[in-house]
Amino acid sequence: MYFYGPEKFDLAAIRSMLEKTNGLSLVGEISLHQEFLDTFDWRLFNAQGYLIREQHGQENRFLWRHLMDDSLQGSVTLHRASPVFAADFPASPIQKRLEKITSMRRLLSVLRLKTHRLEFHALDREQKKTATLCLDRNDISCPKGNAGTETEWSLQLLPVRGYEKECTKIARKLEQMGFRRRKTPYIHETLERFGVTPGVYSSKLNIKLAGEAAAAKTTTKILKTLFATMQENEAGTIADLDSEFLHDYRVAVRRTRSALSQIKEVYGEAETNKWKDAFAWLGQITGPTRDLDVYLLKFEDYRALLPEEYRNSLGDLKKFLTRKQVTEQKKLARALGTVKYKDLLGGYQAFLDSDDKGKGKNAGQPISELASQRIWKTFRRIVQEGKAITDESPAEDLHELRKTGKKLRYLMEFFQSLYPAAEIKKLISGLKLLQENLGDFQDYEVQAQSIAGFSEEMQENNLGDAQTFMAMGILASHLLEGQATARRDFSARFKAFDSPEAELAFKQLFGPENRKSRKKSSPKSSKGKSPS
Repeated sequence: MYFYGPEKFDLAAIRSMLEKTNGLSLVGEISLHQEFLDTFDWRLFNAQGYLIREQHGQENRFLWRHLMDDSLQGSVTLHRASPVFAADFPASPIQKRLEKITSMRRLLSVLRLKTHRLEFHALDREQKKTATLCLDRNDISCPKGNAGTETEWSLQLLPVRGYEKECTKIARKLEQMGFRRRKTPYIHETLERFGVTPGVYSSKLNIKLAGEAAAAKTTTKILKTLFATMQENEAGTIADLDSEFLHDYRVAVRRTRSALSQIKEVYGEAETNKWKDAFAWLGQITGPTRDLDVYLLKFEDYRALLPEEYRNSLGDLKKFLTRKQVTEQKKLARALGTVKYKDLLGGYQAFLDSDDKGKGKNAGQPISELASQRIWKTFRRIVQEGKAITDESPAEDLHELRKTGKKLRYLMEFFQSLYPAAEIKKLISGLKLLQENLGDFQDYEVQAQSIAGFSEEMQENNLGDAQTFMAMGILASHLLEGQATARRDFSARFKAFDSPEAELAFKQLFGPENRKSRKKSSPKSSKGKSPS
C-alpha cells in the first residue's frame, strides 16, 4: 500500500520518527531506477496487476504486484539485460503467468522513476520480518504522457505474506504520524497526473450510437473512431515493437473499407470510391509483413504437427522467415514514411472533419433504420450463399462466404449499441464460430501454398538441406489435411449458424417487420415530428 507524505515533509524528522517507531529498523539507503511496465493495451492493468523493474547496479529485479493492495504476486531477479517479452523471462511461475496475460505483446515503460530509497524492516518480537517499508524520493517521467519530470516523496508499506494483520497495525501508526493512505492505486493516480488514463485502449468496437441520428453523421463517427485506432498503432507498427500493433492497424483499415462499402450511399459516390481505393492500398502494403508475422507466431504450432524426428529440422525455415519479415518490415516502414502516405492521412482527416462530403440518398436516414436494413440484407445473403455450397462446390465458394461473413460481422459490431446487448452478442458469437471454420479452411490452404513457395525460394538461395525440405513437405501435407477437416466440419457449423432459432433472432432484431413496428412506436414519428 502507498501513502502520501505529510503536507510539510521534513525528511530528517520523518526518518527520526520511523527509526524510533517500535519494531521498525532502517536496513539500507540506496539509489535505484524503477520502471512500471505494461503492454500497449494495458493487459496487466486490466488483469488487476502491475509490473515493476527495479534496477540497482547490474541487478534487475522484477516485481509483480496486485493493483489494489500492492501484494506481491511473483518476482524474479536477473543479472543481465532486461527482457521485453514474457517469453524472454527464465522459466518460472511468474513467466508462465505473464505469458498467459501478455501473450505476444511487448512490455513497455509507462512510468520511469529515479529513486533514492530508505528501506525499513518491520520486525516482531522474535525478530521475524513482517513488512518492508520504503520511503522514496522519486523523480518521475512518463513516456506516454506530458513532457517534464515530477518530484515527490512516497512511502510504500509491503506486507510479508501471512503477516497482513501486523501490517495493518503499522499502517495505523503511519497515519498517526501524518501519512495518508492513497485510495486510488499509485500507478493509476500517477499516470493521470501526466494526462494518461490507464486501461482505456481497446481495439474492440463499442461505439455508443443514437438510433435517431442521421446515417452520414453516424458513419463519420465510426470512421473517426477507426482512424484514431490506426493513428494510435502507427508508431508501434513502424518500429515493429510487437506484431499486435500491425494487427490492430490492419483491422482498423479493413473495418474502414467495410464501413465505406457496406454503409451504403451516405456520402457522395466519388468521395466514397476515393477513400475505398486509398484504404485498399494500405491493405496491400501492410499484408506481406502481417503474413510473415503470422507464420512466425504459428511456428511452434507448425513444429508440433511434425513427427518427433523432424521437429528440429525447421531451423532454417525459421531463419528464412525471420529474415524475410525484417525485409518486408523495412519496406512497410518506408511506405509509411512516404509523402503519399502522409498526404493520404492529411486528406482523410480533412474529409472526416468536413461538412461537405457529398450526399448519398441515405445520408439523412436514421441510422437505426439503415443499420437494420444492411444487417438483414447481408444476413440473407450469407444464408443464400451458404445453402448453395455442397460437397462438390469449389474452394472459392467458401472463400466468398467467408468474405460475406466478415462484412456481416463488421456491420453488427459497428451498430451493436443500437440493439439489446445480450441478444446481439449471442448472434455475433454464433457468426464467429462459422467464421473460424471458414478462416481455418482458407488459412490452411494459403499456408500450405506458402510453404511450397518458401521451399523453392530457400533452395534458390542455398538455405536448408534435404531434411529441412522433407520436414516442410510433411508440414504442407498436414496443413492440407487441416483444410480437409475444416471442409468436412463446414456443414455442421453452417447448420448451427442457420438454425431456425438463429434466423428468428436475426428477424426479430433486424427484419422488415421489426423495423416497421419500431418506426410506428418511435416518439419522433408521432405528432407530425420528423427526425432532426
